[in-house]
Amino acid sequence: MAKGIILFDSDGFKAPGIDPRTGNYPPQLIPDPSSTPTPTPTQTPTLTATQTVTPTPTQTLTASPTLTATATPTLTASPTLTATNTPTLTATRTVTPTPTQTLTSTPTLTATNTPTLTSTPTLTSSPTLTPTLTSTATPTPTPTSTSSVVTLAGSLLFNGSTQTLGMSPGVIFGAGAFTLEGWFYNNSSFTTKGIIGSPVTSPTGCMNLYFANNTTITSDRNGGGGSFSYTMATPISLNQWHYLIYNRNSGGLTAVYIDGVRCNATSNDTLNYSTATDTIGRYYGGYWPGYWTNMRMTIGTAVYNSTLSTQTNPTSPLTSLANTKYLMLAASVTTDTSGIQTVTNNNGVTQTSTKPF
Repeated sequence: MAKGIILFDSDGFKAPGIDPRTGNYPPQLIPDPSSTPTPTPTQTPTLTATQTVTPTPTQTLTASPTLTATATPTLTASPTLTATNTPTLTATRTVTPTPTQTLTSTPTLTATNTPTLTSTPTLTSSPTLTPTLTSTATPTPTPTSTSSVVTLAGSLLFNGSTQTLGMSPGVIFGAGAFTLEGWFYNNSSFTTKGIIGSPVTSPTGCMNLYFANNTTITSDRNGGGGSFSYTMATPISLNQWHYLIYNRNSGGLTAVYIDGVRCNATSNDTLNYSTATDTIGRYYGGYWPGYWTNMRMTIGTAVYNSTLSTQTNPTSPLTSLANTKYLMLAASVTTDTSGIQTVTNNNGVTQTSTKPF
């Protein structure tokens, strides 16, 4: 007796086997040798993801700063930025497992991202945004040169008949280089008017310096020994400020300058002025009438060079040098700014505000 075969279909149900009566398969179960069985499960999942993002931010920026400046630039900027970004992503993936089943997975991802950015910053800088940059901090600070000119305190006035200044220990001009200089103003006469010296012809050896007249300045060794005269090309005027330089180089070349102009002829003065000159405003032959200020006596060093035909007048108070023995700045009658001399006011020399600069 033939045994039957039990078949099961894909859903788990029994399928009829061989017919026991004929010993054959039922006709509907006999396979066609010319055909190939193709199990086709008809399962088609379709995944459709549609994402539509439409952000439409619209912002209007209106900046109206008002800065104040002398120049009024007119800026008109109206940029309209419209960015439309519409990406469409379509991903189609077909997976066909052979031979069992055909999986058609068709995810259609349509991402419509349409950001419409309408950024319209209306910078209407014509009348509205008027950047008037008022630079309150004064532009380009102009440096003001504050090189303040230092002026003299004044001058000392001598009456021309009795008034002098006494110095102690006095000034020894010696045999080397020296310079006497200062501003003077004569209000009377230049004839035999003393600048410095000794009231009498003794002691022997000190220096006398005086105006012989309105063109000549004379130096004299007190008590004898020699004298030198220095003549100017033009007369020296009264009632006017002038600058005197009496300068001896180390080799003996000596010159006098009035207002920067040298005398007609220099001298070779090698005398030794060996004793102290102790009086200002007088020599043994006469007194000084008028004003003196900014007077300096420097011994052992020539401040100027006697070989030069011109010099420059100072326009500021002189300073005390290393070898300065007396310095009159006329802030007071008895002050020696060099700190060397003790000054005595004889018969009422006065301090005044009259000065050359």
